Amino acid sequence: MDSHKILMNLTNGSLRDHPDKGGPFAGENPLKHLITVVGIYATGLLCGFGILGNILSFIVLGKDNKRLPLFLILRALAVSDSILLATVLFMQVMANCYEFTGAFRRLYLIRGYLVMSVWPCIMMAQMSSVWLTVLVSIERWIAVCHPLRAGTMCTLKRAHLSVLGVMVFSIFYNIPRFIEYKLVATPRTTHSEDSNKSYDETFWNNEKSNLGSNDIYRYLYCATLYFLIIFLIPLVMITILNVRLVYTIKTAKRQWGNMTKRIKKEHKITVIPVCIVVVFYICATPALLAMVLDSVFLGKPFLDSLEYQTYIVISNMLVTLNSAVNFIIYCMLGKKFRQILWGMLCPRRPHKEYITAASLVSVDENMMVAKVMCENASTP
Repeated sequence: MDSHKILMNLTNGSLRDHPDKGGPFAGENPLKHLITVVGIYATGLLCGFGILGNILSFIVLGKDNKRLPLFLILRALAVSDSILLATVLFMQVMANCYEFTGAFRRLYLIRGYLVMSVWPCIMMAQMSSVWLTVLVSIERWIAVCHPLRAGTMCTLKRAHLSVLGVMVFSIFYNIPRFIEYKLVATPRTTHSEDSNKSYDETFWNNEKSNLGSNDIYRYLYCATLYFLIIFLIPLVMITILNVRLVYTIKTAKRQWGNMTKRIKKEHKITVIPVCIVVVFYICATPALLAMVLDSVFLGKPFLDSLEYQTYIVISNMLVTLNSAVNFIIYCMLGKKFRQILWGMLCPRRPHKEYITAASLVSVDENMMVAKVMCENASTP
């Protein structure tokens, strides 16, 4: 997600007039209004809603008495998405508010430091969220397509190690991001209409460092590896696993006419990963293109055009949406999730005992499905 581009675009003097010079919207192009609405207000609301939703998801998923591996991965995903949203809220929304409202002046003055320190954290959170989504698909694929192995392969210990591996890899892979930019100090004089005085201050911006402008680094690390590790490989894996998952459950359902009501409900769980894949397609593709263009065509005039800046703002908002929307998916498609959430928010309302494991394909039921499929396969 090219959040550093959004930061530089929104706070660039060519885009916005200072609030003390007649307001931020005076005589501006309509695209600049769109940049403001999408980049500041819409993204800020998404971040706030997403953080709250991820916190609720973390709590609800923690009420799993059976301590199933899937819930552990989903909780880790909620944490990763929350970190991404919090860093975007801090770096993009709050740091740019000064240009439009006059608030958070200190963050505005040190935006160069934010790009160098917070931007890599955003990339770490984004990468971990993507690969945790892959882990969810892998766990579902093993549980449904290979139920006889689920008891030994889908364990809490393996889930902990897998989550830890994703986190460690995401951190170490993005360490070069910390030296991708260098600070540039710009002394300037600011006039305050309130006190009718002028005072000197230092505005910290940034530009590409020697590493960040290196052709090998840009083409290999920022473009090729980003495309492979953040987009192509995880997306192909998620798609293949979920297609196989849907096919297996539908095949088992056709082969077993006397399937219990509880088993019949289990195929609905496939809707959730499929929805996650669709959202990932929609939200990740524009940001991927922006990252590749920014890396391959560094310094080209079209990168500074207002149209491209608008595209950057929208693509980054979509990445934010991807980290904020899981709570809505859980609420819309997870009946037990809604029941647990409602029981938690309204404890005085009479309700049945909510078993979180009912939203999963249990090991016992997986064994039954496998038995039926094996029997059908052995029938001449």
